[in-house]
Amino acid sequence: MRDDRADFTTMSLARLEQAWANAKQEENFERVDDAAASTEERVRANKRKISAH
Repeated sequence: MRDDRADFTTMSLARLEQAWANAKQEENFERVDDAAASTEERVRANKRKISAH
């Protein structure tokens, strides 16, 4: 007789790992977006400094 609970646990763990990987990927995308926005702000600030001189 097969133990379906083991299959269910394995399947649930795989889903949990995938959800965690997706969340980490989303977090990384947000960090990249934040870094890009910060870089754009610095570039604009530097352009203002240059044009003020």
